[in-house]
Amino acid sequence: MTSQAPTSLSPSAAPSRHRSRTTPVVADLASWQARRSQPDPARAAALDLVRQHIASTLRPGDRLPSMTALCQSIGMLTEAETRTALRTLNDLGEILHNPRIRSRVLAPGETHPHDTALVAAIRVRVRSGHYRAGQALPTGLLAAEFGLTPEQVTVRACRELVRDGLMHHSRRGPHGPGLYICPQRERPSSS
Repeated sequence: MTSQAPTSLSPSAAPSRHRSRTTPVVADLASWQARRSQPDPARAAALDLVRQHIASTLRPGDRLPSMTALCQSIGMLTEAETRTALRTLNDLGEILHNPRIRSRVLAPGETHPHDTALVAAIRVRVRSGHYRAGQALPTGLLAAEFGLTPEQVTVRACRELVRDGLMHHSRRGPHGPGLYICPQRERPSSS
């Protein structure tokens, strides 16, 4: 048996399997992002059905029926489709959905119970100067700190802070699109 000395490969002679793997991944990422930005029509229809059913049969503060009862009363959705719609409504702050307890309908403008600690922490951090005017809110870090998703932070939790004039959405902020702390003069006076 003869042993061959290892040969050194120049970067251009590296196996092409690495290049061929990265190209489809980038293409898959681009198609995934395109699909993600366009809502699935079936999911959107299920969301509309569940939202309409809740709006027509329940008031803010009312508890949602069990998953089985909700599916039977809507009649056109599977439990999986209903569960996905309820998660979306929870992420939007329209309901409090927790599989371990009975879900309930939130009032318009009501702070989601999972967001109260985050909202209070942001208010304290702005008042103390930790977050300064014009600074982008670190939504990813806050999401990790408070056990939320970045989408829940921007769409649901900070809605109250935007309404109160503490921060604003900017598509062309200095650090890209996101939530930015408002200058003091734009904030309503706290009496």
